[in-house]
Amino acid sequence: MPASSLLSVVGIAKETVAGTPVAPTFYIPVHSSPKPVDKQVYLEDKGWRGSFGEDYDFIPGPYHTEYDLDGDVFYDAIGWPLAGVLGDVTTTGTTTTPTGTLSASSIIGATTVSSSVSIPNGTVIQIDVGNLAEIVTTSGAPTGAGPFTIPVPALTKAHASGVAITAITSPYTHNISLLNSGTGQPPSYTITDYNDVSTRQYPGMLFTECSMKFNADGLLTYGAKAVGYPSVVSSKPTPSYSAERPISGLTGTVQIGGSPTTIMISGECTIKRSEAIIQSIDGTVAPRNIWGGMVSVDGKMTLVMEDEVQLLNYLNNSQPSLDLNYAFGSGATARQFRLHLSSAAYTAATVERGKDFVELSVTYKSRFNSSDAGYSGGYSPIKATVQNLLPSGTYK
Repeated sequence: MPASSLLSVVGIAKETVAGTPVAPTFYIPVHSSPKPVDKQVYLEDKGWRGSFGEDYDFIPGPYHTEYDLDGDVFYDAIGWPLAGVLGDVTTTGTTTTPTGTLSASSIIGATTVSSSVSIPNGTVIQIDVGNLAEIVTTSGAPTGAGPFTIPVPALTKAHASGVAITAITSPYTHNISLLNSGTGQPPSYTITDYNDVSTRQYPGMLFTECSMKFNADGLLTYGAKAVGYPSVVSSKPTPSYSAERPISGLTGTVQIGGSPTTIMISGECTIKRSEAIIQSIDGTVAPRNIWGGMVSVDGKMTLVMEDEVQLLNYLNNSQPSLDLNYAFGSGATARQFRLHLSSAAYTAATVERGKDFVELSVTYKSRFNSSDAGYSGGYSPIKATVQNLLPSGTYK
């Protein structure tokens, strides 16, 4: 019997070691047909052998994989390709009790903190705020009469004495920018693909593109591309999907140049990253590394043309900020998906009169700037924010 495409399942998980497959921790609702491609190169033996032909043998050569998927934007699922292409993720939570301060500074790698308040074992806490925020779970009972010594997993950031230390809960806010520290490499993922015939895992996946589309009369949608290591056979997954709902395009708010506006009809924003598949002489057809290179952000907007403000932004090279924000709920139900570009340079603006009203079609490229940068510093062309129930460490 034929297999059903509708029974397809796509799962994803962050890897500990790039290229080493891991079981899925999240399942992504996808549109139509996910496109996994095994790119096995066969090297042709065309040495003449006294016959009227040249295809004498095919020798296995370099082998990598590619994976394309698209779907509706969900408040949680969209974080994977965003973090995968950009790499710098800072997570904060919703404050609860107890709250206090660090009584002494802490260094990267520290496994205890000195707190002004006693915090029970197993409490999720946030240390510091903003780009310096770090979320850990206390790993032991506090000691001392105050300040209290509290065991925690090894810290990944340094924190000054006196910064806030608070117990937190969901929802969590993940701010995503371009990673500029260390190797500059974003996280790698394993994508697990079940097609109703077999299951294959695609390890070491590096996202090279995340393209989002906004339309006032439809749902927000996205498309993503990734490259990775050779696929391996796996067992059929048992999917469990989150309860988040897709986002209606008309529910967002738009700001251009810091001012709220209601003239956007549709828009696109595409984040791209170059990649290099490094093949070495090491006895294996798999790549030695898949290297993430330069990042760029560009897009399009279709606007109702009620005046010349946006046309003049193009003619005068004003490079306004651009902010698209989708948020609803409060407290435990608060959710958000936001794209913020501190400087969008208009590269074209065309007056369109193909409808009964006048439109302005704009294309833009985002400028790298320090305002959109995350914890790793440097410059970033965009800052993306997703708020959902997924804890710190999910995406990176």
